[in-house]
Amino acid sequence: MKHSRIERKEWQQMEDKIALILKQVDKAGWTSLSENEQDLVALWTLEKEMHRGGFIHFFCNGGNACLTYARRCLSKMGAKKCLQVIVAQFEIIACIANGFLNVPPRDIPVYLSDEELELLNLLDVEYCKHSQGIWEKMLPLYESWKPEGHPD
Repeated sequence: MKHSRIERKEWQQMEDKIALILKQVDKAGWTSLSENEQDLVALWTLEKEMHRGGFIHFFCNGGNACLTYARRCLSKMGAKKCLQVIVAQFEIIACIANGFLNVPPRDIPVYLSDEELELLNLLDVEYCKHSQGIWEKMLPLYESWKPEGHPD
């Protein structure tokens, strides 16, 4: 999951920071994070899950809060195509995810038609096509957390 222009040491530092933030999310929730931390972790989660299992995988593991922060982050970064894709994907599942059925996220695929699942898969491919270079756009989010005295 490493972009070629990001130095390995810098990449490892970013992964370590995200792991610490994720522990904080698990303990205290998303609202305990700063806006930049929310953005970084949500984008990290989005990218990881979209390339592992697609939008359904992302939403089932991250939920509404993670989606909200990922959307905000993509908007800030100017990643319009990626943002359009995940908005379209959420629209497909919104009636189930936010509906009166109170369906746990992991059960959402059970309530989708074959056509909806196929459309989600096509949009997953579209997202991956447009997300090239997102890691370089993500790096400035991490840069704001570099320890003092960190060499550039």
